[in-house]
Amino acid sequence: MGNSATAPQSNKSNRLDQPTLATALTLNLLKQLYWIDDMMGEKLAALGERWWATRSQRFVVLNIAAGVNRASDIARNLGVTRQSVSLMIKDLEQRGIVDVVPDPDHRRSKIVTFNAEFDRFAEVCLEIGDETEASLREYFGDEVYADFHRVLKDDWLEAIPVDGDDAYDFVKPQ
Repeated sequence: MGNSATAPQSNKSNRLDQPTLATALTLNLLKQLYWIDDMMGEKLAALGERWWATRSQRFVVLNIAAGVNRASDIARNLGVTRQSVSLMIKDLEQRGIVDVVPDPDHRRSKIVTFNAEFDRFAEVCLEIGDETEASLREYFGDEVYADFHRVLKDDWLEAIPVDGDDAYDFVKPQ
């Protein structure tokens, strides 16, 4: 007899072949977040090369546009280290997109604002949000869109407690 034996086939499928509902939900939410970010990237790219930013920088820019202007607060919102955000801000500052200025309310702190030449960044972010919402409303219809909006605004942390819930306390604009 020749050596024609094959390895036994496992009945277990690869977890990625059949994602669980939680995995599918997470991946779908992430995919939709990237869709929104890609819209922002395209709109910024259309404004010219100087407006280009990495995906991570665009998330920083979205926070600034929303009025969150301290590196530590942006880091908390994004779930990354303050040092990571500081490096992104430094790059945006060197490119003249943002200014890091003393915080008038806290002498030792600094805040991030858009450079006067790039004040349009905040407007673009708001326009993208409006366009995204209009597209979703048109796609889903008013009733489903309203439910979708309500679900996203709900505080999921109370429904699904996680150790370290304070990590999910987003800093809101002042």
